[in-house]
Amino acid sequence: MRVLFLDQFSELGGAQQCLLDLVDGMPRGELHAALPSRGPLVEALEHRHVAVHKFFDLQYTNGRKTLRDLYRFALDTPRLAARVRALIRRHRIDLVYVNGPRMLAPAAMAAPKALVFHSHSYLGKRYASLVARLCLRNARVIASSRFVALPLPQHNLRVIYNGVRELPFQVHRGGDGRPWRIGIVGRIAPEKGQTDFLRMAHVLQHRGLNAEYRIHGAPMFAKAGYMEEVVERSRGLNVVFAGWSNDIAGVFAELDLLAVPSAAIDATPRVIMEAFAAGVPVAAYPSGGVPELIEDGVSGVLTSSSSAVSLADAIEGLLRGPERLDAIARAARSQWETRFTVQRYAREVQEFLATTQYGSKARQ
Repeated sequence: MRVLFLDQFSELGGAQQCLLDLVDGMPRGELHAALPSRGPLVEALEHRHVAVHKFFDLQYTNGRKTLRDLYRFALDTPRLAARVRALIRRHRIDLVYVNGPRMLAPAAMAAPKALVFHSHSYLGKRYASLVARLCLRNARVIASSRFVALPLPQHNLRVIYNGVRELPFQVHRGGDGRPWRIGIVGRIAPEKGQTDFLRMAHVLQHRGLNAEYRIHGAPMFAKAGYMEEVVERSRGLNVVFAGWSNDIAGVFAELDLLAVPSAAIDATPRVIMEAFAAGVPVAAYPSGGVPELIEDGVSGVLTSSSSAVSLADAIEGLLRGPERLDAIARAARSQWETRFTVQRYAREVQEFLATTQYGSKARQ
């Protein structure tokens, strides 16, 4: 099967990591990808023998889109569609796989055969949901959670949760004379909640908790000035800015507990599944698709509300009982083994693509 993958970014965010996981699990065929520019995703795909083609950069405002962004997108869409159509013809593509909403309209205009849209994020804006529904009338859809699926057309849709690779499992007890190591892991952006994480740290410091707060990650897809706000809020705290690391096992080996204070639109954070695999208990806001991943009080803890004080209360309660931490870590690892392995993820997506391809041929 000749597949053309389309992605709107060349950096390695969560959706792009999922794309690499899928490629790793696919039988080696003729795989192509079209991306806006050089970047880590291009290098990773080329390393996997995927032929990467370039289209022009998609430079739009992060967060809320301006009228200028919408005007530029309207102009860019036909040009992108023409580029995609040319790639489909030149390489005799059987299936077009869209890994981000910006590429959905051009792909729908260009793809004469099977089209799959993999939705990793919640399309909460009314115009985004409307565009998706118009473009997906003859397509098939994968949603990363039931939450993500809500604004999408429900026909030809399947929910497939992400999966992550196995990490070394070790139970972290901490509190043996050293500070508890509480971390937040992922790209530094408003929806990931680093500012709430630091508000929570101030609450726990005021309550006398002996803790070190570790921020793992780097700014990505974030509005200008957010990193400066995060640094400013860290003043007076025992905070380590650990930066970005591709050694995710090493990151979790340093943590006793993971905090996930995500905004309401967060879909299916991979970092929760990685913590499950590594044996690091998770305390999270009940945001977006997060409650679909965590069984409250069993495989992790969901806060009573999306507030820094509520997160501080949940973490303080967890750290009072090492036995509870141990039980949660082991239950979470069991959840990873049954629900969130990368092998299960790749298999389910491949099966979905295979039926999509079969259906497209049957209609011709």
